[in-house]
Amino acid sequence: MDYPGTRRENEVWKACDDLWALHAAPNKITGDAIRDQLIILGYKKGSPNEIYKFRRSWKISRGISDMEMGAESLESPSDPISRAVSLVYEQIQSESQNHLEKMHQDFAEKLEKSHQEYSALKEAHEKLQTHQETLDSRLAELQQQHGQLQTQLSEEKSMHALTMQRYQTSEELFYQYKTDFNLLLAELKSVQEKEIDFWKEKARKTLFEKEQSILQLQNTYKEQWQAFSEETNQSRVLLRQLQEKNELVVKNYAVQQEKCEQLRHELNVVSKKLSKEEQESEQATKLWRALEIKYATVRGELAVANKRSIEYKGFWQKLQRELTYRQKNQEKADGTSTGSTEISAD
Repeated sequence: MDYPGTRRENEVWKACDDLWALHAAPNKITGDAIRDQLIILGYKKGSPNEIYKFRRSWKISRGISDMEMGAESLESPSDPISRAVSLVYEQIQSESQNHLEKMHQDFAEKLEKSHQEYSALKEAHEKLQTHQETLDSRLAELQQQHGQLQTQLSEEKSMHALTMQRYQTSEELFYQYKTDFNLLLAELKSVQEKEIDFWKEKARKTLFEKEQSILQLQNTYKEQWQAFSEETNQSRVLLRQLQEKNELVVKNYAVQQEKCEQLRHELNVVSKKLSKEEQESEQATKLWRALEIKYATVRGELAVANKRSIEYKGFWQKLQRELTYRQKNQEKADGTSTGSTEISAD
């Protein structure tokens, strides 16, 4: 008996021997049957030309022709060895079929589990992308709020400059009033000393009260300015903190974007970082609201200071009118006394 020349020929011969032991008929040793038997034995199917070629060499090596295979197939049912081999082969085939079915079922279960894990990871990845988009929008909102806050700070600076200008104007008016009052005193001395002393004392008291009120106004203004400076510094610190937090958020966003590729192993860490960033965003919102309340308080205090400046201006105008009215009365009185003296002389 010949021997196979190659490994593939040996595999095909083994499949043909098994099929011949099982069926003992040439019509059963077909190409499809050989391919199925090769799979059962754990080999590859191979090409049809290769299978038919090695089947022909197997027939030659075994000395079996199609006529002899047909004759032996008629006698095979009465052969006990063939029946035993047939039973063993059927049992082996049944066990192999069960094993293949079990392997197929296990593979299907593993494939379904892999699909479920993939869908879960895909859903988690989509949620993470949605959260990242939310963080991007939140970062844009914080940048917009930062720009608005800088605009408000510049407006507050311009209002402070306007208040300083008004204060300087009030001081200039006060010094001018003082100069005019000294001139008025010099003119009144030549008319009547007692009345001059009376008005001088009254003017001195008025000046003293006015200086006291100005000093009080200056102290109030300095206190308000110091409070406003402190609150402005605090707001700058808060803005710096917000900027640092924005940079941290951007860095965390970049880190999260890099870690998306390692999502299967770091999902828990990413979720913890995202929750921490949400807490920091809430804290930043609370600080922003507190800052808005402080700015509103500063605006109220500046409004009160403007109101006081307007009251002081009204008081100053009233005092000017009173002095003008008394000066006119004095001139009228001087004119009347001069006329009566001329009549008596005549």
